[in-house]
Amino acid sequence: MAQFDVYALAKPGDARLAFLLDIQNDLHSGLDTRVMLPLVRPALVSPPIRRLNPQFKIAGETLLLLCQDIASVPRHELGPIIGSLRSERDAILGALDFLVIGY
Repeated sequence: MAQFDVYALAKPGDARLAFLLDIQNDLHSGLDTRVMLPLVRPALVSPPIRRLNPQFKIAGETLLLLCQDIASVPRHELGPIIGSLRSERDAILGALDFLVIGY
């Protein structure tokens, strides 16, 4: 498990939820949970806030990051890794800063 890896859910349930983005630092890899941000289909979010909900292309699909739905997820609920957004680190951390700090 690595920071900025994108996971499928082991048991998909919510139709709008496409994937989960791991934002937890690798220093805490021994914990039983990971801090995750949902990645969802844009048509199901109204209206997105550009700085809070950046768009990313994952598995051929454009998805929105929902920073406001940050959650801790048990590791056993994560499915396979389907990619990484490590190259989008600045946009992800910028969205988190906007959520927490407001700018």
